[in-house]
Amino acid sequence: MAWGGNDGAVDRWIKQLEENDPKLVSLHILSFRRINTTELTRIFKAVASNTTLKELYCSGHGLDRMAMEQLSETLTLNDTLELLNIGNATLGRDISLFSIFCEGLAVNEGLKTLDLENKGLGKQPQTVGLLVKSIQQHPTLQHVYLGRNELDDLTTDALAQWLTTTTTNKASSLRCVRLNMNAISSQGAYSIAQALSDKQQDDGLIASTLEELDLSENPLMDGAAALATQICTKCTSLCTLKMTNVCKPKEDDMQLPPPAMDSEEMERALESHNEAQLEKAAPFGNALMIAICQGMKNHDHLSSLWLDQNGIESSGLVDLDENIKGLKTLHLRENRIDNTGAIYLARCTSLQHVELGGNVIGSDGLAALLDTTTLGYVGLFNNQVRGFGHTDKPELPRFETSGVHTLDIGGNGIDLQDVEAMVRMLLDNGLPRLMLLEMGGNVEDNEMEGWDQMMKQLKDQRPTIQVTWKRLAKEMDSSKPPI
Repeated sequence: MAWGGNDGAVDRWIKQLEENDPKLVSLHILSFRRINTTELTRIFKAVASNTTLKELYCSGHGLDRMAMEQLSETLTLNDTLELLNIGNATLGRDISLFSIFCEGLAVNEGLKTLDLENKGLGKQPQTVGLLVKSIQQHPTLQHVYLGRNELDDLTTDALAQWLTTTTTNKASSLRCVRLNMNAISSQGAYSIAQALSDKQQDDGLIASTLEELDLSENPLMDGAAALATQICTKCTSLCTLKMTNVCKPKEDDMQLPPPAMDSEEMERALESHNEAQLEKAAPFGNALMIAICQGMKNHDHLSSLWLDQNGIESSGLVDLDENIKGLKTLHLRENRIDNTGAIYLARCTSLQHVELGGNVIGSDGLAALLDTTTLGYVGLFNNQVRGFGHTDKPELPRFETSGVHTLDIGGNGIDLQDVEAMVRMLLDNGLPRLMLLEMGGNVEDNEMEGWDQMMKQLKDQRPTIQVTWKRLAKEMDSSKPPI
C-alpha cells in the first residue's frame, strides 16, 4: 500500500505499476498531497496495463480533460482494478468532463467498488443520468457510494429508473448502494416509492439484488414510511437497511447559543433543541417504524436495521413481536423510546443485538431486555437506568436464562447503591453469560472508593466478566455513541 512519500514518489509509483510490482495492490494518494494533473495522467496511463493494482484512491484531486481522457482509456483497458475513488467536490459540475469518465466506466469489466462520495453530483440531473446509465451497463460493480453529493429531488427520477431497471441476460452484480447525507426530500421519497410500486414483477430488478441500502441523513419526512414499505417489498435480497435521521427536516447550521453562556447552559440548550426536533419527527418516525415492522412480517430478509434519530416512540414499536423472524440487529439510538418500548423489543425473539443509546428507558425496561434468551448485546448508554438498588427489596432477579453477553449501561446516573445491588446479583451467578459490562460515565468522585471495592470483589469472584467503569461523567463526551 502506498499512501504518500518523499520527492520522486510519483516516478516510483509509475515504475512499480509498469513492472507489476506484486506489493503495490493499493495506491492511496492523500488529498493534501501536491500532485498535478500531468502526474495523475502518467499514473492513469501506467495503471492501464497493470495487472496487480486492486485499489486506486485519488479523491480530492482535480482532473482536467487530458487526465480524464487517460482515465477513461484506462478503464477501457484494465480489468483487474477493483476499487476506484477519483475527483474532487466539483467533479460532477463539468458535464462534458464527467461524460468522458462515464464512457470508460460503461465498458470497464473489472471494477467492484465505485466511490464517488462528495463529488458534486447534486442538482445535476444530467450528470446523475449519465452515471446511472454507465452503471447499468457495468457487469461487475457491486458497491456504489454516492453519499454527500447533495442529490436532491431533481435527481430522483434517475435514481428511481436505476433501481427499477430489469436485468436481461444475467442478474445484476449490484449489492450495496449508499445515498446517505444527501438532500432527497419527501417528494423524492414518494417518487422512488411510486417507481418501485409500479413494477408489478420484482424478479430481475436491480433493487432486488441489493444486500445493503443506506438512505441516512436525507429529509424524507412523511415519505420515509412509503419508501420503506416498497423497499421491504421490492428489495427482496436486502439484509441491511440504514435510514438514520430521515424524519427530521434538513437544517441549516444551527445557531449556537451566545458565547457568554457557560458549558452546562449550552449543553441544556442543545439538548432542548434536539428534543424539539425529535418531537417534530415523531409522527413520521413512528409511521416509518410501523411500516417496516409490517413489511418484515411478510418478508424475513432484513436482518440489520438502523433507524437512529427519527423521533420514534414506544408506540411505533407495537408491531415488533415474535412474528418478525429475520431481524437480528436493530439500532434505535437517540429516539424517544421508554420502558414500554423495551418490553415490545423483548418480544421480538429473533433479535440478537439492540442498540438503544440516548433514549428514556429505565430499570424496568432494562429488566425486560435482560429477561430474554436470544438478546446477546444490549446497549443502553445515556438512558435512565438507575435507582434499582433503592427499593424495599433491593435484590435483583438473577436472570438465569438471559442470553446477554454484553451490556452497556454507561452514562445513566447509576450510584453506589445500584452497583452494590448489581454486584450481589452477579456474584449469585446472575446473568450467567455476561462477559462485558460497560458502566463508564456513572461514578462520582465521592463514590469512587466504594465502586472500586465492588469492582475488585466482582473481579475476584467472576473473573470472566470484564468491567469498564472508571471514566467519570464529566470526562465522557456528551455526544451519543457514533452511528
